[in-house]
Amino acid sequence: MAIEDTRKLIKVTYHQAESYITHGWTLLAVCVCQDGADQYAEYHLGWQKDGEPPLMPIY
Repeated sequence: MAIEDTRKLIKVTYHQAESYITHGWTLLAVCVCQDGADQYAEYHLGWQKDGEPPLMPIY
């Protein structure tokens, strides 16, 4: 699907990403971020389907 079809964008951690993808979200990008000496990944997901995305638990 084209990026123009994205209706909602979210940024999640790796703990959340698999669950969101399982529920229909599309992985758009993985960004490596640095906070001092620590590095972590941010997962940028998009909702590209008709209708509202399902309610997801807050971690």
